[in-house]
Amino acid sequence: IDRALGIEPGNATALAVKSVLIGSDRPEEARACYEKAIALDPGNQAAQMARIAAELKAMRVKEALGHWESAKKSCPGIADAMGAGTSALLDAEAAALAGGGPGGARGGGG
Repeated sequence: IDRALGIEPGNATALAVKSVLIGSDRPEEARACYEKAIALDPGNQAAQMARIAAELKAMRVKEALGHWESAKKSCPGIADAMGAGTSALLDAEAAALAGGGPGGARGGGG
């Protein structure tokens, strides 16, 4: 990935992949990668999914759900890319959070 980024530093997909690969060991560097990828290409599904996954992994559910709602607007087809089950779960959690109902957004904010 670093070799690809050395050739094409503005490759949003390569930045997103790097963020996933290093996310557990170097979360701040991973965040910088997916944020740069999204800045370069807001419609990049890989970058949007990397950001959502990182927020969920860090138990920042409210932030992840906010990014999910934003990604659905900027990335047509992201719901299909995430898979029906994951998309339905994220939608249900976002709806529960928005409505303040029980069972929604089981994690805290960041």
